[in-house]
Amino acid sequence: MVFTTRAVTLVFALVSIGELRAQPLDTLFARAWSLPLDALLQHERTTDDPRSKFVANSALFSRYLFLDNQQECMRYAMRALEMAEQIKNDSLLSRAHGSIGGAFALVNNVNAALDRYNTSFGIAEHLGDSLQMGFLCKEMAVLYSRVGDAEGALRYGRRALAYGMKPTVRARAMAAMARCFLELGNVDSALYCAQQANIVKEPGKDPYGYSSYQGILADVYAARQEPDLAETYFKRSVAAADSFNMVHPLTNSAAGYAKLLIQQGRAVEALTIARKGFQATEGTRQPRFIVTAASALAEAFHANGMDDSAFVYAKLCNAYRDTVTTTQNRSQMQNQLFARELKDREDARLREEAVAA
Repeated sequence: MVFTTRAVTLVFALVSIGELRAQPLDTLFARAWSLPLDALLQHERTTDDPRSKFVANSALFSRYLFLDNQQECMRYAMRALEMAEQIKNDSLLSRAHGSIGGAFALVNNVNAALDRYNTSFGIAEHLGDSLQMGFLCKEMAVLYSRVGDAEGALRYGRRALAYGMKPTVRARAMAAMARCFLELGNVDSALYCAQQANIVKEPGKDPYGYSSYQGILADVYAARQEPDLAETYFKRSVAAADSFNMVHPLTNSAAGYAKLLIQQGRAVEALTIARKGFQATEGTRQPRFIVTAASALAEAFHANGMDDSAFVYAKLCNAYRDTVTTTQNRSQMQNQLFARELKDREDARLREEAVAA
């Protein structure tokens, strides 16, 4: 009886492994994303299935991209590319080159990022994978917006819409386009894009997306001189970001909300909100968030006639702006290391192929 039970258990385990390996990539990615970071790292170390290892490395790349960890981001992007080359699957290769592009974008190497995105796009185009093509155009739109080219960002954003995207990717594309239209002063188009991006209706399902999209709508309504609507969306964004500890949307929305309150003569409330935004940056390693929060707090103190405190936070803001410059210089050094390591790896692969031939 014991032998029979063990045999059945073994067969069930083998069947489960076979089913896991046969599952679509989207299912594997969904499972990987549901794992905590420690569990995902453990899964990447222990799995011997190439597809599962590719998915784990790709998911780790995305996690570290979100955490702004340049070194780990490139490390796992390169591992994903290595697995894709071993598997010899063009769809995986397209994804992997896209990840390498994202890692280069994180260290502000626009040319290298665009080169990888275009390599990925070429593979996806050959496969007829319109969703991947749309995703890559969205990434290029975000890249152009980062360097201040709003028109270029919108051009790629429109291409992304033409190719089509998954709903979550489309929402992020529309959010990026809304920011670009705001920058260009086209508030009507900004409003349309912001409304299209606002697909997350429950904070718990996607806290970052919800708080970000509510914040974008708030910024748009503030630009349209509709303070009541702007305040409603600022409150939603700040509350969700604060509840789920989303530093980026919290600092942005708190700064925008504080500015709105100062314009309405509600300086005391503005100081409370600005303090909340600044407190959210405690422990963060990302200076640009601190710059946003410190600047808003300095303006709030000034609005309350507390110029000594305003001066302190204005100095802090300037100090962290210098830190941002230092971080950018460090990113350039890291970028050179990434490029050298990637070239060495590709040279080694070409030598192996030449020997095998």
